[in-house]
Amino acid sequence: GEYPVVLGPAAVCELLGFLAFSLDAKAADEGRSALSGKEGTRIASEKVTIRSVLGDPSWPGMPFDAEGVPLDDLTWVDRGVLRHMQTSRYWAEHTSRRHTPWPGTVTMDGTDRSTEDLVASLDRGLYVTRFWYTRHVDPMALLLTGMTRDALFLVEGGRIVSGVKHLRYNDSPLRVFSAVREVGRPEVASMYVRG
Repeated sequence: GEYPVVLGPAAVCELLGFLAFSLDAKAADEGRSALSGKEGTRIASEKVTIRSVLGDPSWPGMPFDAEGVPLDDLTWVDRGVLRHMQTSRYWAEHTSRRHTPWPGTVTMDGTDRSTEDLVASLDRGLYVTRFWYTRHVDPMALLLTGMTRDALFLVEGGRIVSGVKHLRYNDSPLRVFSAVREVGRPEVASMYVRG
């Protein structure tokens, strides 16, 4: 059946990483991306804001890109609307756009609600701690496949009642982030991604 889910920080980070590295303006402009024609439009729930923040001492990131260009704080997705895409120096010059390097960090804004609070608000569903072996199925739709890992739980009445057998998923971060109803407290769960 279909179940609402609470995604743990590591699961969110897995999807955020795939979304962040799909923010290629050249691929989008050439029609080779799920984000083609999406800049300036809603691609996620208004609860979703994705940023690069460099000055947070609890979560340091790269201060410059692979070409030595200094990075700035930047909001990629603002309350669900795609605001910026990565633009190489070549593509920025070719299209008269601002050069925007790949993000040095990626974070999704959150609230002060803990993962436990989000689980407690779920009447019946699943708590996913982590995804792994995630791969592209259809890059043009940003459709991914992967498996759950490190425990998958059944939630009933706001409480974890049992573990369940791991499962394979086929879904797009665009659909997942569009369906977000609540967000919790951001936690560092990956080297340069916090969700």
